[in-house]
Amino acid sequence: MMKILFTGDQPLLLERLQNLLITQDYEVAVTTGSSREALAKAQEFKPEVLLMNIFKQESGGLETTRLIKAILPKCQIILLMSAEDDESLFEAMNSGVSAYLLNSLQSEELFNLLTRLERI
Repeated sequence: MMKILFTGDQPLLLERLQNLLITQDYEVAVTTGSSREALAKAQEFKPEVLLMNIFKQESGGLETTRLIKAILPKCQIILLMSAEDDESLFEAMNSGVSAYLLNSLQSEELFNLLTRLERI
């Protein structure tokens, strides 16, 4: 069973994703709020996948990504974004993000990505 951590500043989105993945037998933990909370929860939960919805530079998302990758190098980090932004994506990929999905994603897109990550 894959362990997935969601972190972000949109509790309703996180709750919906959590409920969706629990129905598919994933082990899921959620944290809302700061990058510091995300880092602490990642250290405690040790996820295989981190879905991150807090990546704005002012929230510390870049640094959090680097720290999580240093502590959990095998953790696959997926960035959830409201829109594609080439500059943000470039920075994200350079800091350790494995993939990104738009917040408007369909559940099938998420499951397909998770299935691919399980095979890695």
